[in-house]
Amino acid sequence: MGYAAELGTVEDFGPVIWRLAVEREVPQAAKSSVTADGAGWIWNLTADYFPDSEQIVDWYHACEHLTDASSRLYAEDPEKAERWFKVRRKNLFLGEIHAITGQLDQAGLSKHSRYFHNHQRRMRYQEYREEG
Repeated sequence: MGYAAELGTVEDFGPVIWRLAVEREVPQAAKSSVTADGAGWIWNLTADYFPDSEQIVDWYHACEHLTDASSRLYAEDPEKAERWFKVRRKNLFLGEIHAITGQLDQAGLSKHSRYFHNHQRRMRYQEYREEG
């Protein structure tokens, strides 16, 4: 695991993260992953520099989006929003994204649903945990 920062553009950041990866021998690894918050530029960079790495949306950000969706879905009832969040968080962990998106789509919350649709393949948390 490693961290890198660069004040500049995405183009400036690419070589910085690549240097860190080379130092950590990531290019020689049999298996690697990139965990990030879901921003499109990160996945583009990942595809360019680490095309064979597993892409994972970090749990914190996925849950943050789920919290926001529950608040929108049940804006008038915070207790109901909290119950929905707790049930859907289990669905999220199990990779049952359809259980989240179906209800959001029906409620007309396509902006919130789209996040989960777009990152479904990056949200297989139970699988990731089982694989270590």
